[in-house]
Amino acid sequence: TCLERSLNLVLQILEIKSNVIVCVNLLDEAKRKGIEIDLPLLSKRLGVSVVGTVARKKKSIKGLVTQLDKQIESPRKNSYTVVYPQKIEEAIKEISNSFPTGKKINKRWLSARLLCGDFKVIANFNQMEKTQITETAKRVKEALENEGTSEQKCEEMIASAFVFSAEAVLNGAVINTKKKYGERDRKIDKILT
Repeated sequence: TCLERSLNLVLQILEIKSNVIVCVNLLDEAKRKGIEIDLPLLSKRLGVSVVGTVARKKKSIKGLVTQLDKQIESPRKNSYTVVYPQKIEEAIKEISNSFPTGKKINKRWLSARLLCGDFKVIANFNQMEKTQITETAKRVKEALENEGTSEQKCEEMIASAFVFSAEAVLNGAVINTKKKYGERDRKIDKILT
């Protein structure tokens, strides 16, 4: 009944892996509260399969299993990409260029994590690779700080990009037929997120 919160997590997962199926559960509860969800539109915007279910009804779970079978046979590879503010995109690109070529890794996600100070994400690289990546990430972060963008500000900008992206994806795909429903929840969400 508050898809915005869950979609934020979905977008973070899509940053890591694009072979995803999104399951929108509690469709019966949404209907009861006057919420209409355009699942095909969500699927189109996210670039992944979106399946609606009512967990208490076996028939809707079968639809999820069917979609899972299809996904295994022919995985999707082009999913939604969150676009960060330009300075973050440039920083991510520069850090990404320091990663070794030929490895199957998600350079974009790793670079974003490094901007947020999470150097544990490169623990499995060899020492020479770690040194190169770490030096580049520290140089990029220092340049951002000199421009007035601290590590905390980078984290905030990245988190905001997910929130704004979730809102954009859901715009027009989720319609509340009961206008007053969720007003209090949305005000609380805006304050907390």
